Amino acid sequence: MSDDPLYPTYPLRFVTGDTVRKSVTVEDPDPDSPDPLNPVMIPRVLTGYTGRAHVRAKAKDVEPIAVFVVSGFGTDGVINLLLTPEESAKVTRNAHWDLEIREPDGDVYTILGGPVTPQEDYTK
Repeated sequence: MSDDPLYPTYPLRFVTGDTVRKSVTVEDPDPDSPDPLNPVMIPRVLTGYTGRAHVRAKAKDVEPIAVFVVSGFGTDGVINLLLTPEESAKVTRNAHWDLEIREPDGDVYTILGGPVTPQEDYTK
């Protein structure tokens, strides 16, 4: 049994009701890298990919607390995540999030996720 995580953990902290923007760059080992044990990493071409990211209190919850707008998916490997003020305002307690990508052939992979810690908004 391995202790390796299934995907990298990225904790999110933000003020409830604020805009939350994050960018992720997906990289793969360069097949022409001179050292296969320490490969040069290159951006994955994400043309044709789609993605989704949700915040949920528990994985088994049917409805997400908040939904990210997920965009990008070009040749630079960048995926943009946006939690609008309206969506972040819904996150009033600790939760969890993750980002799934769907390849053009339909395969789905969770590539990032972690705990969500909202801070209260005092300016209303």
